[in-house]
Amino acid sequence: MIAERSWLNTQRTLAIRLTKPALSNVWWPLRLRVENEAAEKALILWLNSTLGLLTSLAHRVPTRGAWIQFKKPTIQNMPVLDVLALSANQLRTIASAYDKIAGRELSTIVNMAIDPTRIAIDDLFCQVLDIPSVEGLRAELAEEPIIKLRYCQEQREVTPEPDDQMQFELI
Repeated sequence: MIAERSWLNTQRTLAIRLTKPALSNVWWPLRLRVENEAAEKALILWLNSTLGLLTSLAHRVPTRGAWIQFKKPTIQNMPVLDVLALSANQLRTIASAYDKIAGRELSTIVNMAIDPTRIAIDDLFCQVLDIPSVEGLRAELAEEPIIKLRYCQEQREVTPEPDDQMQFELI
């Protein structure tokens, strides 16, 4: 399933794999055109990798700050790793890693730069696809204003209201 709507500053994942078909009001169900469990695992890991998140965020429908949504036509046309074009050895390697990673906790997308699970996912794809490290990209994406809920300029200082203007006190 792919998240239909998401708070990027609190969400941990944009895609999940279920072992049984399901419906949801906040996730888009999906399936591969060909039944292939290893390819399913590879696709889910890809969608939660830095490169997958970057692609997904480029195809989001902005709503309000870090609150985003994905429309069905956009998801259907979103470029993703062609997992069915991977070799049998590559699929086995990714599926085996999925089985180990699936039990680990993902940190929030905001913390992706230091999340050991996301780092493991990225390192897996870099190794299997023989591509350079995405460590710098992951760090930059984690600083993206839409994820951090920060302005592009330097951190703006918010001036707190003086205490004498408070009409009530929380207890």
